[in-house]
Amino acid sequence: MPSTNHSGYTLIELLVVISIISILAVLGFVNFKDFATNQVTVKAQGEVQTLLRLAQSNATSSTLCNGNGVTSWHLRFTSGTVIELRCNPGNPGEFLQRSYTLENARVEINGSGCPILAFPVTLSYSRGVGTLTISPSDACLNSATSIVFTIRNTRNPNASPKPFSISKGGAIDVQ
Repeated sequence: MPSTNHSGYTLIELLVVISIISILAVLGFVNFKDFATNQVTVKAQGEVQTLLRLAQSNATSSTLCNGNGVTSWHLRFTSGTVIELRCNPGNPGEFLQRSYTLENARVEINGSGCPILAFPVTLSYSRGVGTLTISPSDACLNSATSIVFTIRNTRNPNASPKPFSISKGGAIDVQ
């Protein structure tokens, strides 16, 4: 008598497995796309926070500027995407140390309760002091307790913005 043992799969079994793999692949792609969109703003937020901490750290530790003593360190937001790290040794004036461009993201700046500031905006830290001053200055900003940064994804306007704030004392608060 011939053996009835078959070692293959039926067409229905193969179609079920292919369907399950297809569904998992689509779900994985959608989740990866959301993850990648979110990482744009997370990366930009980290870059801005790092630059704020660097300027503050350089000021409090009296880091030299082009070999000279320094009176202050600044972050100048020339636009929503370009940030410059500058130092001021007094005379002969300010020096550009580094320029950064945010990729696929932009930053908005406002005082707590103040309207969004127009660029350029300069955040300054005086030598030996971790406190923050901002220019252009106005009455609303002078009374604000913190400066709020909102990072937005420029490639996907529907992506959630990433806000964080920095107090006038220099503490950064990620929300």
